[in-house]
Amino acid sequence: MDRTMQRCGLLLTFAFLLLSSAAAQPAVKLSGILFDLGPIFHGDVKQVPLVITNTGDQPLRILGVETSCGCTSAKQPAEFIAPGASDSVIISFNSLGFSGRITKIVTIRTNDPRQPYSEARITGTVTSVLETVPPMQVVNFGGSPVGTTTTVDITFRNTLDEPVTITRIAVPDTAVRTAFTAAEVAPGAVVSIPFTFTPANRTFTENYLYIHTSDPRQPKLPVRYMYLGR
Repeated sequence: MDRTMQRCGLLLTFAFLLLSSAAAQPAVKLSGILFDLGPIFHGDVKQVPLVITNTGDQPLRILGVETSCGCTSAKQPAEFIAPGASDSVIISFNSLGFSGRITKIVTIRTNDPRQPYSEARITGTVTSVLETVPPMQVVNFGGSPVGTTTTVDITFRNTLDEPVTITRIAVPDTAVRTAFTAAEVAPGAVVSIPFTFTPANRTFTENYLYIHTSDPRQPKLPVRYMYLGR
């Protein structure tokens, strides 16, 4: 009888330990699954903190933080988060080259057996003080022969309800030139700026020129251009 009771006691203890071991697990919890950055002026880099909390009873291991495109980056948190502790992931979105509504996804991989993959969405609307008319992602200078000058007029419209001044234009490439200096653009009005491109070689070129404005929200508007070479 005593031996039987001892065996039963051992079995109960073993079962309890198994259940306790199974119940003791890490558990991931995010501070949010949707982060709206609101209006983003083209060229800006927006950041948002994503807090990861371990609500479980075992250390939470961060196996990786991945983003849906190269425009979005995430600073890696600590590899292990203790039970009850938290750590932050700083998510950065670079709006260069984007316009309109954007949605990006950040995926966190952990050792949480119930939720190995957790996702957060980053949304926003990329806008500009001055927009190109017609809308264009890139200004194409074509593939004219070396030494030949190509002229392209870029038209900008003021999207604001108040005047904005183009204070200067910065071009890092000596092949691109403009005689334009400065101008005030009324609300809803347009201004056309001529640019010339004279290639010194046949190398494919892709770069940005910068329209400096009086608006503090977007003091520098990047405009992408390319030369196809020949």
